[in-house]
Amino acid sequence: MIITLSTTGGTPAEQIHDQIRGLITTRVLAANERLPPVRRLAADLRAAPGHNSQETAP
Repeated sequence: MIITLSTTGGTPAEQIHDQIRGLITTRVLAANERLPPVRRLAADLRAAPGHNSQETAP
């Protein structure tokens, strides 16, 4: 999964949300495909885990 963060694209949580939504609508992310754990996603993005947990919470 390719997600990137920028300093001009809104909050990290908004960017992650928008990009995951885009991956779903373009069918790059398949139905029922698991997302990476919050800590791994945070490490990959070099972001604090708290930014990501907002997006993965029910």
